[in-house]
Amino acid sequence: NQKSVIFIQGGNEIPRHDTDTVFFTFYQNPNFYYLTGLNEPGFTLVIDVAKKERFLFMIMPDEKKSIYQRVPSLEEITKTYEIQCKKMDEIWEFINNINPEKIYRLSGVN
Repeated sequence: NQKSVIFIQGGNEIPRHDTDTVFFTFYQNPNFYYLTGLNEPGFTLVIDVAKKERFLFMIMPDEKKSIYQRVPSLEEITKTYEIQCKKMDEIWEFINNINPEKIYRLSGVN
């Protein structure tokens, strides 16, 4: 269907208790990685089928995280991966503006 979007969630880290460490080594969703080349947690890919355009949506970390970890800006992600990157807070408004007849998504355990 031409008036549709494809929604693919990338992998997420599993935090260990209330620390900056994680339980397991991070592995990206292979489908997400194939389509983006991005091997970082906290992203979602939306593909506008009609326009043949890809958009990344990034979970914006809180200010405390930037104290101990460098967080790339939306502009840096856009430039590095050549896919426009937006804030995750904007994803549903973005999809509603496309007004798709169908939303395809991959489901399953990552």
